[in-house]
Amino acid sequence: MDVLLTGGGGFAMAVLAAARPPRRLVYVSSCAVYGDGTPGLDPQPESGPIAPGELYGLSKAAAERVVARYGELSGLPHVTVRPAKLFGPMERPTGTRALMSAPFLLASALVRGRPLRVTGRTLGASFDWLNAEDAAEALALLVHGAGPDGAVYNLGTGRRVPFGELLRIAEDHAGHGLVRVVPPDAADLELDLDPDARLGRDAASDVSLARRTLSWRPRPFREQASSYFAWASRNPAMFRPASTPLPR
Repeated sequence: MDVLLTGGGGFAMAVLAAARPPRRLVYVSSCAVYGDGTPGLDPQPESGPIAPGELYGLSKAAAERVVARYGELSGLPHVTVRPAKLFGPMERPTGTRALMSAPFLLASALVRGRPLRVTGRTLGASFDWLNAEDAAEALALLVHGAGPDGAVYNLGTGRRVPFGELLRIAEDHAGHGLVRVVPPDAADLELDLDPDARLGRDAASDVSLARRTLSWRPRPFREQASSYFAWASRNPAMFRPASTPLPR
């Protein structure tokens, strides 16, 4: 095996323990390792601090350290990527994924022809959303040997995109009336985003390293989102009613 691309911490550990490890390991971590972030630090650089506050981020941060340490001891070439908040054609509720992205929920509302029920504060929120297709282009570069071994890369659009901007792009495909504002305690609430969540995992990602050493450029966000909503319109069967838990 020449190269292995993996995002699961447990699977990465099994690969490292294998008798024939890959010649290069590309480990897919997450911006969740940055936790709540540091005041004044925006955009968020790869240097951290690494301070995850929930189990998912903790597991990703732990796997990063194991991969790096194994690389030091064995000489295994490896790189790590920390994607921002991903969305895209492969996103869907599963047994292990119940919290869906805001782009997914808007796409679901678009194909179902029913407004997405959101809190008023959601309209003022902004996050660094990245289409998985753009992330895949960076991963392909790494799989084919781009970038120095041992590097850690943020992958993101590089700015916080206002929810209102995302909504306008979705409405280009569905017309107006794609969301309905409901009280925070409404039983039918589907999306509640915090406009004060602006740092760490919720910050814009500093993607200058990926731009500089991989020559990677994500598409303008309008193109990223528009291509996704167009795909959703062509594939309505891929969507089903939103999960009960609210996404971040």
